[in-house]
Amino acid sequence: MKGRDVREVSSIAFLRQVERARNILSSDYCRTIKIWSNAFGWGALHIDFFDRLRDDPQAYINGVLRHIGATTPWALPAKFMKTKVHATNSIVAHNREIPEVVEWYIADRLLEPVERLLSVPERLAYEAYHVVLDLRLWLRWRHLERSYVSDGGRPRMN
Repeated sequence: MKGRDVREVSSIAFLRQVERARNILSSDYCRTIKIWSNAFGWGALHIDFFDRLRDDPQAYINGVLRHIGATTPWALPAKFMKTKVHATNSIVAHNREIPEVVEWYIADRLLEPVERLLSVPERLAYEAYHVVLDLRLWLRWRHLERSYVSDGGRPRMN
């Protein structure tokens, strides 16, 4: 896709990129963690979230420093706090939101592998959250169904 205007790339083309073997392997976090932990030992790895780097770079850097045994806290220079780095700017000339169907597809594809990364308590909390969410959706559906049936097939307008 080099040199293409990202605004003109179709959802199908995005999905084709997501399905490329290179992209599948690079997003298989369990596989990557296993490879690196087998090579260097589990304790050598520092695993964190990109969102934390983006949202709180100071805490992220201090986490890395604590992991390697360096003194913390370390004051991140202000020029780095203000600098935005967008690696894709060298590839594409324009920003574009990821199409919703592509976001959904990627999220659906990564859900199970990412869940494998969770500890047992995190998995239990995640499952409990989904049980509550499913129950709320079911209750909403039942309410809608009752209001539809009670009005002879016409939904009531409140």
